[in-house]
Amino acid sequence: MIRRGTPLNILVIATLVVVAMAVSWAAVAAIRATAVSTATPMRAGDLGRRVLVIAPHPDDETLATGGTIHHLVAEGAQVKVVIVTAGDSYRAAAEHVGGGTADKSAYLKLGEVRHHESLAAAARLGLPADDVISLGYTDGVTSSMWDRNWDSSKPVTGRAGIEAVPYSWAFSPGVAQCGQNIATDLESVIKGFDPDTIISSDVYETHPDHATVAAFASYAMDDVGFAGRRLSYVVHFRHYPYPWGNLPSTALNPPPQLVSSDTAWFALQLDASDVKTKAAAAGEYASQSEIADMGLYMRTLVRANELFASRSVPKIVSLGADARPAAGQATTVAVTPPPVVAPSPLSTRPRVTAMLMARGPKTLWIGLRCATRIATGSTFRIDLRLFGGRAPSRLDVAVRGSATSVLAVAADSITPTGVRAEVDGDTVWIAVPADVLAGRTRCMIGSMGGTANVSPVPTAWRDAQL
Repeated sequence: MIRRGTPLNILVIATLVVVAMAVSWAAVAAIRATAVSTATPMRAGDLGRRVLVIAPHPDDETLATGGTIHHLVAEGAQVKVVIVTAGDSYRAAAEHVGGGTADKSAYLKLGEVRHHESLAAAARLGLPADDVISLGYTDGVTSSMWDRNWDSSKPVTGRAGIEAVPYSWAFSPGVAQCGQNIATDLESVIKGFDPDTIISSDVYETHPDHATVAAFASYAMDDVGFAGRRLSYVVHFRHYPYPWGNLPSTALNPPPQLVSSDTAWFALQLDASDVKTKAAAAGEYASQSEIADMGLYMRTLVRANELFASRSVPKIVSLGADARPAAGQATTVAVTPPPVVAPSPLSTRPRVTAMLMARGPKTLWIGLRCATRIATGSTFRIDLRLFGGRAPSRLDVAVRGSATSVLAVAADSITPTGVRAEVDGDTVWIAVPADVLAGRTRCMIGSMGGTANVSPVPTAWRDAQL
């Protein structure tokens, strides 16, 4: 215990403070000198001559790929940017542009402001306004549009309280704010532009709009049969980027939790002009940067490089019989990154750590492996989006114990009979008639686990070949 006013103790404390500051400054100096990423180097030319960037909100295209866009344009490549939402649901920013009040008109005004900021930022990067395609959907509710508000008969309103896209500059003004229309718009852009590479937000981002727009991007690419290069970027992932600060000469490195055997990370080195231009473009988003802490956060993403992830797509295993897969027989479609804070040892909430798939002659097996043995009362849901041969369809199954319910969530839902579940220690297996896959070549799968009284924990959506 330190007694106040003791000269020796004060001297010791002062010495420790000086030493700590010296170490901190030395660490910062070392960080600033680190301009090489651990990711595999790539060149702008590796992306091809036609590149499409898909962003959840206005500013994400700049924060994640602004330097790359500037570099590509300087080399004569053609770049188009799709911004899915109007970014019109951030309360603090709505209050900022609305004179202190965040009413419906303030949210709409924010959408207008952010659209014009995106055009100004694009101009800084060398993109003409025609190469910025704003879909204009409300933000903050994309996960609802992906799931229960998929059909145009079930539009979502958002904070502005409007069921249809309200902006005249939107790609499809006046359409219902629903998932099917977002997918249709993205598919139209992809087919019209025919890019060599598509870069979107990452499915593992911790911002729900970012993770959901990543799912929409994959859906659109799968539905149109896009065969080019697919890359993703990270803007929001826990405390990423590491370290925080205005460090434009420092390299970005992948979040350690997202480094895995199925993911290749690439770093595109930016030159001084790219970095300077990216910083200026980010500065055009005053509606965001003038909010407390947002300006600093935006500057943390102006670094010496930009990162892109490429994930392999597994092909599910074919079984010789319809019995439940034995250990090692099922393909691991995805492994969930570990949580920041480990769950309590006494927690009964099931956390899905891996999604598994295998196909027998008559049965498709989907396994959800959990971090611990599955407790009584645990609930699960598995969701499939199926592509190839005809219009996409979806299959959603709710599970509690060994009881299953096939959900009719949208007009494209399929509701096969004979779906059942089996619990095997730490894994719940869902058996689905394999004829639902007839003519299908690819699927997307997502899942969640919870209990009757606790909100479920979703996994990231991932692709698999059938």
